[in-house]
Amino acid sequence: MQRSLEQCYAIKICVKLGKSGSETLQLLRTAYGDAVLSSSQVLRQYKALKDGREGVETNSVQGVLHLQELRTMWLMRRLFWIGTDF
Repeated sequence: MQRSLEQCYAIKICVKLGKSGSETLQLLRTAYGDAVLSSSQVLRQYKALKDGREGVETNSVQGVLHLQELRTMWLMRRLFWIGTDF
């Protein structure tokens, strides 16, 4: 999971540098070899960042969840499984 987050940051840098999606994918393949994310994951992340999303930590890339989502899930579990006793 750490490796995929690292690649997401690399994708964000490529977007900021004006690289195309295919250029970004090729750079990631060169850098990460067999450990590269799938092309669909790379291009999905690339498009999301190009369309204006700021953060890279999303659940769209190999299950990486944003910290706020984790907190919300934890609070919901406490609310429904334990009751409202926080």
